[in-house]
Amino acid sequence: MTRRALIVGAPFVLTGCVTQDRLSLIASDERDSHYAAIYAAVPGEPFPVPAVDLSRIDPKYFRREVAYSTREMAGTIVVDPGKRFAYLVQEGGRAIRYGVGRRGGGGL
Repeated sequence: MTRRALIVGAPFVLTGCVTQDRLSLIASDERDSHYAAIYAAVPGEPFPVPAVDLSRIDPKYFRREVAYSTREMAGTIVVDPGKRFAYLVQEGGRAIRYGVGRRGGGGL
């Protein structure tokens, strides 16, 4: 292997080391419909919940599964108020991340 091949090929090899959440690999229209279903209205309950206006929320705060290394047991909820996330710890170094909190008069 030559130095030139190493320099040109290294970025392609190293991109395999980057972790991504599963939804970032899905086409944007599928991703949008996925979140629209998650945040849809919940009628027919004793306390009906209206649909969430997704245009008012920064997408980084949408619920998603992420890599999350912790010593906490699966089922534990970890809140990071500084970053405005809550994590529901899953097995296998994963968690479901939720955006939490509210800043000012709009947004979350």
